[in-house]
Amino acid sequence: MANQARSSAARRRCRRPTEGPSNPLALGLRSPFILTTSAGRQTQSRATPASAVKRLLFLTGNLGKLAEAQHYFTPLGYQVEQFLLNGKPPEVFEPQADSLRIVASAKISQARKLLDESGEEGAIFVDDSGLFINSLNGFPGVSSASVHSQIGCLGILDLMEGREKRGAEFRTCAILWDGEEFIGEGICRGRIIAEERGENGFGYDPIFTPAGSGRTF
Repeated sequence: MANQARSSAARRRCRRPTEGPSNPLALGLRSPFILTTSAGRQTQSRATPASAVKRLLFLTGNLGKLAEAQHYFTPLGYQVEQFLLNGKPPEVFEPQADSLRIVASAKISQARKLLDESGEEGAIFVDDSGLFINSLNGFPGVSSASVHSQIGCLGILDLMEGREKRGAEFRTCAILWDGEEFIGEGICRGRIIAEERGENGFGYDPIFTPAGSGRTF
């Protein structure tokens, strides 16, 4: 991670609940939250005054994620916008890796360079999420987005047909850069149901129910 060496002294890691009945992106965004500095000191985040609202550029092509980020970051004093160059989200290289953090770190590094070159100002937010299914050895995992674009939820249900063990978990790594890097990671455990349900989700939401809940995302 190129940025880690440059900002290791300033980096703080966000500690999040490890599981819960919420969309995985929310695991990296809930407020208030506990931050741990590189020296091990903990501090609790606070919402900033309305007069200190700051622009936050979210590098994503997923408007569902954008809406969620707006919901969770607005109380923290950020005005969340989609990161656009020439009217569209810039393309960034995503490394082939088995770690969500490696992919998210690559995104934030490229986003910071693009922001600097554009002359724009603001904080930056990126995330990388994946659905990990136990009986499929963690598939689709880090490749969740590309797999969904190819086979969708119905393709996953076909792969799960006849399987009694349907445990799965959503994982997310979210990184906020605001002069320093803040990293949040979360896991939401649950199971894959037998058919699509619900109307307001996106991605794999219609086939996943969090533990302790009968409702899909």
